[in-house]
Amino acid sequence: MTCHVHLHKPSSVTCHCCGKKLCDDCVERFSASLCEQCFLLQSTSYARRLRTTFFISLFSSTGVFVIAQLLMQDSTVWLSLWLAYMAGGVPIGWRLIDMWRSLAPSDEYDGIHPFARSRLIKLLASVLIGVIMTPMATYIGIKNLIVLQRLSKEHQNAATASAIESGKQRWIRRLVEVRRIL
Repeated sequence: MTCHVHLHKPSSVTCHCCGKKLCDDCVERFSASLCEQCFLLQSTSYARRLRTTFFISLFSSTGVFVIAQLLMQDSTVWLSLWLAYMAGGVPIGWRLIDMWRSLAPSDEYDGIHPFARSRLIKLLASVLIGVIMTPMATYIGIKNLIVLQRLSKEHQNAATASAIESGKQRWIRRLVEVRRIL
């Protein structure tokens, strides 16, 4: 069994998503045991989820700030800013709760009362978690987006270089064929 990219190297691992064979060089290139196509698909979907969460957070905090200013005209701006910050933390807290619940074993939640699973409790928990975790989640999200953007640029440069190289090889083959004919 050989690597699907490096045909001369033996494979050591298979891709977790599609099952393609990978050699040690391919495994070292990415942190997870994923082939290049699966890694790019997962990274683009991750980046899309992050951007969606941040835009929802931005729009909800802006909306709550504007509504709070319209309804409470006599109050200070600080209260409106605090309410906007809490509303902006809801999507981040909601996403973190979903992530934590997906990592936990399913037996843990079997004994919980159905009311505890309701959306209201999850909303209140996401407000509390969002208030605490929003700065850190924003920093980590921006850092991950920068890394993913750098990886996609490297992939595009590598793809362009390989396309140029294969184009050169085709032209060389054609020149050799033309010289043989002449």
